[in-house]
Amino acid sequence: MATVNKVNVRDIYVHQGATRQFTLKLEDNNEVAKNLTGYTIEMTVRKRAGGESILELISSGSGITLTGASGQMDFLMTAAQTADFDFVEGVYDVKLTSGAGTVVYILRGKIIVTRRVTT
Repeated sequence: MATVNKVNVRDIYVHQGATRQFTLKLEDNNEVAKNLTGYTIEMTVRKRAGGESILELISSGSGITLTGASGQMDFLMTAAQTADFDFVEGVYDVKLTSGAGTVVYILRGKIIVTRRVTT
């Protein structure tokens, strides 16, 4: 579970060409769910930090679903999206933006891709 005041590190494993779903719950330092009403969540995948964006998920209708007061974020990378992963190891981060414009990075890590054999 992510904590609001620090950037957690977690690697994500993906099989190329397969759907990848995962859920995160954001809590404060007292382990109370963070109310995400009015927030935007964005996730960007790149081959390397500072490189070209390979995939962008956003809570306003493209791959991330927020469950408001519960602090829950559901992420979805479609099979078509992961099929385009032409790397073995990339990087990602997840950004939380409040309605007032405050930006906090809550998660980062590696995207580790198992290359598919069957297409």
